[in-house]
Amino acid sequence: MAQKPEPGIYPQEIIFKAIFRTESSARDGIAICLSEKEIFHSISERTSEKGNFISYTITASFESEHILHQVCSEIKSISGYMTMM
Repeated sequence: MAQKPEPGIYPQEIIFKAIFRTESSARDGIAICLSEKEIFHSISERTSEKGNFISYTITASFESEHILHQVCSEIKSISGYMTMM
């Protein structure tokens, strides 16, 4: 599902997934991270079959690679973070 960024071409819409433990309030953290940088985005979520994890699909337009890396670093620091694709 993740869309590999085109190197050096920005602004660019990128789709990626972040997986968190279900006890976290990750959706709010992701939305705040993107909104603070005034990044247009949408977030959808899906809970795992056993209910242990939530997968968030994030679609966002990034103005630069630097901002993309900043956002990814901030998402990784949200409580309950497991992995990103």
